[in-house]
Amino acid sequence: ISFNAKTSTDEQKKHDDFVDRMMEKGYTRKQVRLLCEWYLRVRKSS
Repeated sequence: ISFNAKTSTDEQKKHDDFVDRMMEKGYTRKQVRLLCEWYLRVRKSS
């Protein structure tokens, strides 16, 4: 889910599909990014 450079075109496509799905639910691109950063931080700390 990271917003870093993607290692493969397949990962980039999955990432774009995910962002598109989130945007369909009413999130902006920036909100999706913040949500992912928060999620990864929380997961790492537990």
